[in-house]
Amino acid sequence: MAYGVVVLALFGAVLVTAVQAGGGLPGGNQTQVRAAFDEAGALIVGDDVRIGNVRVGRVSDIALNGEEPVVTMTLEEDRDIYRDATADIKARSSLGQKYVDINPGDPQQGVLNSDAVIPANRTDGANDITELIDVLGKPTRDALSTTLREVGGGAIGHQRDIADAAAVLPGMLNDLGGVSRALTADGGAGLESLLATADELSVAFTGHNQDLAALNLDLGTTLQALNADSGAALTEVLDQAPEAMRETRSALNTLRRPLADTTAAMNGLRPGADALAEAYPDLRSVLRESVRPLDKVPAVVGQAKPTVDGLTKVLDDARPLAPQVEKAMSRARQPVEYMSPYAPEVALYFKYLREALKYGSDDLGGNWLRIIPVFRPENLSGALPVADPTVNRNAYPEPGEAATDRANHIPGRR
Repeated sequence: MAYGVVVLALFGAVLVTAVQAGGGLPGGNQTQVRAAFDEAGALIVGDDVRIGNVRVGRVSDIALNGEEPVVTMTLEEDRDIYRDATADIKARSSLGQKYVDINPGDPQQGVLNSDAVIPANRTDGANDITELIDVLGKPTRDALSTTLREVGGGAIGHQRDIADAAAVLPGMLNDLGGVSRALTADGGAGLESLLATADELSVAFTGHNQDLAALNLDLGTTLQALNADSGAALTEVLDQAPEAMRETRSALNTLRRPLADTTAAMNGLRPGADALAEAYPDLRSVLRESVRPLDKVPAVVGQAKPTVDGLTKVLDDARPLAPQVEKAMSRARQPVEYMSPYAPEVALYFKYLREALKYGSDDLGGNWLRIIPVFRPENLSGALPVADPTVNRNAYPEPGEAATDRANHIPGRR
C-alpha cells in the first residue's frame, strides 16, 4: 500500500513538471518582458519566444491595455533585454501558428526595467493571410479560390514534372535576371511595347479558339513526325545546319554587291517613275484621243505606197552616184573648212550681187547690171606711196570684220 502511494506521488510530480516544462524548469531563473503591439493576430499563450530563431521562452499572458494588446513573455534563465529592444510577431507555419521574435538591443543603451513595456513603435504586429485575403473583394476572392483549385487539380499526377522544374529553376533564375534587366532598360519602354503587342495579339485571337485548337493538333502531328526514329532525321538536319548556314552567309555576302547596284538603279529609275506617274493622266488622254487618228493610218499608208515605191526606185537609181558624191564631199572638205570663217562675207557678197542684179524687165528679156563709179579721197591717196592720215581702212580684214570695217576720217567714223 505504501509502495503504491509513493508511485502515485512520483507520477504526479512528473506530470506537474511536464506541464510546467513549457515555461522552464521549476525553480529555475526566469526573465519577464512585456511588449505592446498594434495587432496580436492569432498569437496565443504558450507560443514560442525566440531570439535569433532559437527558442528562449514562451508567451505567458496577453492582455488588452486600452486599444493595444500587451504580450507578457517569460524567458528561460536570466537574459538581459535592453532599452532599445524590438519585438516582431512572425508566422511559425502556414497553418497560422505564431511566435514572437525579440531583438535584445544594444547593451550601451542600458538594461530594460522589469516593469517597462517595449512600445508599439518598436514592435511589428501579426499579419494573417486570411486578413490579407479579406482585403480583396468577393469577386476577387472567388476568382482566387477558383484559380487555386484549378492549379491544384492540374498539378495532380505531375509531381515528377514539378520536381524537375524545381531542379532546373536555380539555373533559370540567372537567365531570368538578365531578361528582367533587359525588359527594364530605357525605363521599361521595351516591356511596354511588348505588352502592347501582346494585347493586340490577344485581341486578334479572340473568336478563333477553334482555329487555334486545330492548329495545336496539327502542331502535335508535326512534332510527332519530327520525333520519328527518335528524331534521327531532325538530328541529321541540325548537324548539317552550321555548314548550310555558312554557305548561306557566303551567298548572301556575294549578293550584297548586286543588291547595292540594284538599289542604285532603282533610285535612278525613281525620278523617271515619279515623272511617269505624274504624266499618267496626260498620257492616258493622249492614248485615248489617238485611237481615231490611228484608225486613219492604214488608209494613209495605202495612199502613200505608190509614192514610197517610186522614191525607192529613185534611190536605187541614185545609188551609183553615192561614191562620187562622197569623193566630191571629201575633196571639198578642205576648201569648205578654209572658207567657213568667211561665211558672213560670202553671204554679204551674194546679197550685194542680188541687189546689183535686181533691175530688169520682161521686155528686154533679162536683168542688167548698173555700175556707178564712186570717187573718194582714198582713190587718189591709195595711188600715192604715202598713207592718207584721214583714212583708216583695213585692206585685209579678219573673217567677219568686213561688214563693220569702214573708212575713218579726221571728224570721226562715218
